[in-house]
Amino acid sequence: MKPNFVKFVTLMSSILSFHLCASDELQSKVELGQGYRHDSLKFRIAGPHNKPNILSELDYKNLQVYLSTLKTTVSNGTYIGVVDLAYGNILHGKSRDSDYTKNNRRGEKSRSFSRITGDYTIDVSAKIGRIFPLSSGISFTPSIGYGAFWQNLRMKNGRQTIPFHASFPKKHNSTYKTCWSAPFVDFRFSVPLSTRLKMDLGYAFFYPVRYSGTGYWSLRHMHLSDSNKAWKSYGHKADVNLRWAFTDRVELGLGVGLAHFAAKDGTAQNKGRHFKVHTPLVSAQRTCVDYLLSLSYAF
Repeated sequence: MKPNFVKFVTLMSSILSFHLCASDELQSKVELGQGYRHDSLKFRIAGPHNKPNILSELDYKNLQVYLSTLKTTVSNGTYIGVVDLAYGNILHGKSRDSDYTKNNRRGEKSRSFSRITGDYTIDVSAKIGRIFPLSSGISFTPSIGYGAFWQNLRMKNGRQTIPFHASFPKKHNSTYKTCWSAPFVDFRFSVPLSTRLKMDLGYAFFYPVRYSGTGYWSLRHMHLSDSNKAWKSYGHKADVNLRWAFTDRVELGLGVGLAHFAAKDGTAQNKGRHFKVHTPLVSAQRTCVDYLLSLSYAF
């Protein structure tokens, strides 16, 4: 993922620089944001030779994330370049891990719950586009870009409920890390609501999406490694933002965003001290909702 992202940023920077240098009226804007994210992750693996078709399902939900963002924009009025960075501190959440003996999630032989006590999420994306002015001050901006999105989850304080009730030892300290990366196309409308208030509507489609997951189950001393078939995987992001201009340079923003990524078909590897097993990865899904308050300054 890293070489692809670096190549993309280098290429896009060269193209953007060529177009921007054609104009002396460059404007840059820096936007800082603070907010809240409701995040989730679910993935399923099958048994050897797809028997059963769902062997294990791990569901991370109600992940409460404190979000900090940085967005930089450069434009000459016709072409625009945007870099988005976001760091999230995971405050808490919970997970459920279930194993099955029969197809279609039947014959549940094991179920356990854990608390999510950390750690973080990271979002990085870059895009370039062209601004098309429409009537009544409305503008339409299509863009192309590349994004990468990480989760790092930590599980503690576990308990088992099937086949019997028991608490995990205090040494229970497991982790699971994911990365979703893909090129994307982005479409954005900017609509003036008054002389100072504007509304932005955005949608981005990610394809093909590369997914990778690595984990460590401390109680079993087991390492996990998951990957997908990118051409079967995709992602969506949509957002609505209101921007109030205090002055010609300072704006206050309030936004809501929704993202959903889905990875299908791949390979899951479970490696312990004395064994290594490869099984099919059925699916992985991540859904998150962001609520963001931001302040921007144009230079």
